[in-house]
Amino acid sequence: MLDEPKRRSVVPWVLLALALAGGGWGYYAGYRPVAEEAREKGETVSELTRQLREAKVEAEVAKAAKAELQKTQDEMKQMREDLEHSAAQKSADDKLLDQLKKEVGGGAEVAGAGGQITVTMVDRILFKSGEAQLTPEGEQVLRKFGVVLSGTDKLIEVCGHADNQPVESERKAQFPTNWELSTARATNVVRFLQEQVGIKPRRLKASGYGSSRPIASNATANGRAKNRRIEILLAPDKVKVVKGDFSDELAAAPKDKTPVKAPAKVAVKDSGKTTAKPAVKAAVKKHAK
Repeated sequence: MLDEPKRRSVVPWVLLALALAGGGWGYYAGYRPVAEEAREKGETVSELTRQLREAKVEAEVAKAAKAELQKTQDEMKQMREDLEHSAAQKSADDKLLDQLKKEVGGGAEVAGAGGQITVTMVDRILFKSGEAQLTPEGEQVLRKFGVVLSGTDKLIEVCGHADNQPVESERKAQFPTNWELSTARATNVVRFLQEQVGIKPRRLKASGYGSSRPIASNATANGRAKNRRIEILLAPDKVKVVKGDFSDELAAAPKDKTPVKAPAKVAVKDSGKTTAKPAVKAAVKKHAK
C-alpha cells in the first residue's frame, strides 16, 4: 500500500492572513487621522469661503450706501446754496426795484416778480408823437435808468409797443406800419444804452411788437395812450461766458449815429409781381457780386 500524501499544514496560511490583516489595520489606523484632518480643513475652507462671500456682499452694500449718502449730502449742499443764492438775489432785486422807482420818476411803472423786473414807460416820456428819435428829456430819463442798470448783470430787453391806429400819412415813408415804428423806437433805446450809457451789447435786446400786445382798450384815447409804450424787461443772465466777453471790442468800435429808418418800400403791381425801388435793386445787385 502506498503511503498517504502528507497533510499540508494550514498554519502558514493562517499566519499570513493574520499578518496581512494586521498590516491593513495598521494602515487604516494611520490613515484615519489624516483623512479626518483633511475633512476638517475642507470644512474650514468652505466656512472661510462663505464668510468671504458675505464680506464682499456687505462691502458692496456699504459702498452703495456711502455713495447714496454722498449723493444726498451733495443735493442738500446744492439746495442750501440755491436757497442762499435765491435769498441774495431777492435782496438784490428788491434793492434794484427801489432804485429804479426812485430814479425813473413819474410816468413810469416798475414791477418785479419771479426774478424779472419790468419798467413800463408811455411813449411821450421818450419820444414825440410818431417819432422814433429820443427827445432830450427821454435821453435824460435813460441816463438815470442806465446808471442803475450799470450796477447789475441782468439781461435787458427793450420792447416797443403801439396802439392800433395807422401811422400818419407824412410818416408812412419812414414807418409804413406800427411794426416799423415800434421796432425803431426799441432799437434806438438799445443803441443809446450801449453807446451813451456803456452797457455791454451782449446784455441788450430790442423787440418790436407793433399793436399786437395791447394792455388796454384801443377804443378810447386813454387806452391807446397806455398801449403806446416802451417796456424794459430785466431778467437774470443764465448764460455764462466761458472764454471771455468780447463785447468790449464791440463797444470800442466806431459808433453809427444814423437814426434807424424803415427799409425801402416795395411796390406791388396788379399782376402780383413785385418791383423793387432803385435803392433795393442796387443793394441786390451789389450783394450778387
